[in-house]
Amino acid sequence: LGALKATHGNQNYDLPAEVDTDSVYTVVVWCERFRSAFGAARLA
Repeated sequence: LGALKATHGNQNYDLPAEVDTDSVYTVVVWCERFRSAFGAARLA
């Protein structure tokens, strides 16, 4: 979905139209530099 818009607070991101929401249930906040997941969110 791209880079974070901010490092704190609520954020909303639009999913690209080609994302199959019947097979994708979560998104992960991934830090490439540290190769680590910092959080995840369930898609509603």
